[in-house]
Amino acid sequence: MSIARRIRPGFTAQLKVWRYRANVYMLVEISESSDTAQLAASQPPATPTPNTRTAAPMNSATNISFCVAQFDARQIQGLSDYPSRGLITNVWQGPALSGTPARLAMPEFQAFTRSQGYDATMRPVFCQPIGTSEHCQQTGSEDFLLTLRTYSAVVNCTDTLQGAEALRAELLKQFPYLQGSTWRPVGR
Repeated sequence: MSIARRIRPGFTAQLKVWRYRANVYMLVEISESSDTAQLAASQPPATPTPNTRTAAPMNSATNISFCVAQFDARQIQGLSDYPSRGLITNVWQGPALSGTPARLAMPEFQAFTRSQGYDATMRPVFCQPIGTSEHCQQTGSEDFLLTLRTYSAVVNCTDTLQGAEALRAELLKQFPYLQGSTWRPVGR
């Protein structure tokens, strides 16, 4: 639970815990009214409760943000031939960060990745403001016949074009197998 203590009150994080000889994924919500962690169900509440917040609005000098999305599929263990693959979008212009553009783009990005053949069961979206950016991530995994594959969908938005381009360049360095895509959310 030491990791849960690092999460700011009012936010939820997904934790991977080794229990009963298997990885178990849990959502941990830190209550604003106390310092204790509350273990949530694997699905987030449909409507925010008094102790739950969405990503905090961020102040931006402009009325726009710049976003990039990435999907990564890898085999972690097993004998099957499953090369690492995925895609990364070009930078697109979105609404101001105070409108949580990464959270708004994630459902459309999921639909796009499915249309590209990446039909993976994903866990609930986890979003967090980081400095002058918003980061939303969704993860998933498949475990069959001694094979483990993991999936990750990420949308990052920042208040500068240079920041988004630098992030995209860093992701391409970290994941050189990602294929470029010109995808962007509809109407953004």
